[in-house]
Amino acid sequence: MKTKAKKKIDIFKKAKGNSKNLKSRFKQVNDNCSNQSRLQDFRGVIDDGWGFSVNMHSKALMGFLESGKLKNIYDIIRDELGDTANVNDFDRRLEERLKGYYALRKEFDAIFDKSERFKYGSLYIAGLGAAKYGPFCIILKKDIIKSRSSVAFIKSDSLNCYVRAGRIDSGLLCKDTADRGHVSLLAAVKHGENLDSDSTRWYYMICNRDDYIEAITTDDISIDHIDKIVIDAQARGSVYLDMVDKHEGDIDDVSKLGEVSETEDFESLMELIESKGIVIEVYSENGY
Repeated sequence: MKTKAKKKIDIFKKAKGNSKNLKSRFKQVNDNCSNQSRLQDFRGVIDDGWGFSVNMHSKALMGFLESGKLKNIYDIIRDELGDTANVNDFDRRLEERLKGYYALRKEFDAIFDKSERFKYGSLYIAGLGAAKYGPFCIILKKDIIKSRSSVAFIKSDSLNCYVRAGRIDSGLLCKDTADRGHVSLLAAVKHGENLDSDSTRWYYMICNRDDYIEAITTDDISIDHIDKIVIDAQARGSVYLDMVDKHEGDIDDVSKLGEVSETEDFESLMELIESKGIVIEVYSENGY
């Protein structure tokens, strides 16, 4: 007798149906908050200005711009292996790419419906986004994201923050989801108890190199959906260690970054961005 396969979780449906849970949790945070007005202002900033950003390294961005379509790791491997590749070949290549995350990713795929189509980003207000994933922060057009059929937000990184005893805690993860209409509740639940008194720094609290609210979609994303690309001021006058792939390993000191500031790779990428008519914004800690 065959065992019936367990039905996969539709994370977008879960996010849409999680508003009651979020409202209850927000009420607890709000009741314990010493400055409820500030907390409401925090929610207002998100409701009025939230966006969907995707951070990339130079090689991934170049591929996105040249193909015209944002591809996740599954799309990239399919392109590399071609139509004749079998499942074993695909899994071997996936394991090579993901290394220590391979087992968790396979488990994640077994739990969540259509996860192989997920494209990941973060909730964005301003700044450089989740820069650990790359110094180029691609901001998608707000009207495009509002019209997407599938957009969900997760309170923290879906693979790194929901593992218990070596397994993904899907129940906890689903309780930490929100749709577009309730993402400010999710952010308030996450940050309300430790809300920075300086409102000009809220964007950094919401999304920074080490912490962010994950955003996912299964919808296609093309270069026509890009509103702008934000880069660090250092990336224009000096190049991040990981920005120019061919120079990795050649730079062993931050002071030497300037030596590759005018590399052909970087200049070619900047020219390609501009040739696509995409706005480039340069950001520094002192603002744009």
